[in-house]
Amino acid sequence: AAKPREIPCDMWTETKAKALKSCLVCLLSYCETHLEPHQTAPRLNEHQLMDPVKNLEEMLCKEHDKPLELFCKTDQTCGCSLCLVLVHKTHVFVPLSKQYEEMKAELKKLEPELQQKIQNNRLNIQEIKRSLKSSKDAADREKAEGVHVFTALKESVEKALKDLIKDIEDKQKTTEKQRSSEVKQLLQSEDQLNLFQSFYSVKAAPPTKNWTEFKKFYNEAELKRVQQYAVDVTLDPETAHPALILSEDEKHVHCDKAKNKSKSGPKRFTLYHNVLGKQHFFTGRFYFEVPVRGNNHWTLSVARESVIRKGPIQLSPENGYWTIGLRRNKYKSFDESCNEILYFSQPKKVGVFVDFEDGLVSFYDVNKIYPFFSPGPNPDGKISVPLFISPVHQTY
Repeated sequence: AAKPREIPCDMWTETKAKALKSCLVCLLSYCETHLEPHQTAPRLNEHQLMDPVKNLEEMLCKEHDKPLELFCKTDQTCGCSLCLVLVHKTHVFVPLSKQYEEMKAELKKLEPELQQKIQNNRLNIQEIKRSLKSSKDAADREKAEGVHVFTALKESVEKALKDLIKDIEDKQKTTEKQRSSEVKQLLQSEDQLNLFQSFYSVKAAPPTKNWTEFKKFYNEAELKRVQQYAVDVTLDPETAHPALILSEDEKHVHCDKAKNKSKSGPKRFTLYHNVLGKQHFFTGRFYFEVPVRGNNHWTLSVARESVIRKGPIQLSPENGYWTIGLRRNKYKSFDESCNEILYFSQPKKVGVFVDFEDGLVSFYDVNKIYPFFSPGPNPDGKISVPLFISPVHQTY
């Protein structure tokens, strides 16, 4: 008897035997016993046989009522021998069986790529879950410290993220099951027409979730959280390199390569164009912002009080600097790896936030930490655009 998904012989009335061939002339499928006349009788021997398929009528050309035995590469459609002569005279045709094997081979190659895309979507979901946990942990700490203004924001973030994750997980599970099932069914199917009809829809990449709105929402919530720790930072002229020019309010700094040799002192940087902030911090949290728009060479950092200021300096956490900067149109973090930071657009303003309790500035010591700045110099010798410390405007 024919098993599930096997094509049964149409000649049996009760127990259906497995069909070996389908006849495109008779439009019937035959088992080994009932196929014999097609192999011995001269008239039946001329009938066109093929591997058994379920819906034989669909294997006939709707225009010419002849078997679909060709594939038009130009129009990407199946056709009969008359289609080749009457409709697609200048088109490229190949045997249907050859196109079937080519598509099936390409489908096998597609499966690993599809599984990789599914895995990437799963990783995106995990990233959102980690963001949710990070947001919840931060919110719980704020609540314990009595920051009641953050409670409403916490609840809003949690609810929005939970709803988003549930929606993404539900849709992703449905998509994964459906696409995997379709690929497996097509790989197991012997139905050529079904493969042609389903191949391109299955081959198409599954829809990728656009994470832009989620990231924007999360980043805005995080920015509101850290801005409540804003501090007023001014620059310390006693630490400034001799080529640096500070404004009267000690908020702006720019580089002038004509050194002022009269400037000297034990706190001053002597080789690199750096300056520290006047304010020092050794506990709690603090935040400040520095506009960098238009400056093509800059460095922002926090530094230990004990950092070396004379001679060569290597900006790294091991040496007391936690630093990012712009060099030759590339944003970098200054550590052992000196990794490039990927930005899709040039930042106009950079916020700097330090959390001593959570260790957000890694490898810090109990020494005081100062805001750290370096506006240049530019390699082309031009005067650099000043760095300046701006007031922090709350984005509520």
